Amino acid sequence: MAGEKEKSYMCAFCGRWHRESDLTDYCGYRVCWGCLQVETFECEECGKRVPRSEVATFDCDGVEICQTCFDKHYTRCDACGLLLRQDKAHWHTKDGYEHPYCDDCIRELASENDKN
Repeated sequence: MAGEKEKSYMCAFCGRWHRESDLTDYCGYRVCWGCLQVETFECEECGKRVPRSEVATFDCDGVEICQTCFDKHYTRCDACGLLLRQDKAHWHTKDGYEHPYCDDCIRELASENDKN
């Protein structure tokens, strides 16, 4: 109806009052768009929006992945720390354990082994 004032609700994160149209539902709470962007991220693996505290990657990785997806699908090169999908990593047994390596580091490791 014309002239009706839109309802206002408090953002569960910042505590400020916002128009209903400026809020979104996040885990059953009304949250403003600004807080949603600052306090959460969308995992690039599963697409779920999760708290920023659960990001398992670094800024230099160029991708934001939740801890659950990282544990299921990713690892880091044992030599240089590069983010790798587990199925793309080169696994090498060292000291009785399998270690993941990126393309460059596995070549370097193979080269060192050839010298010895």
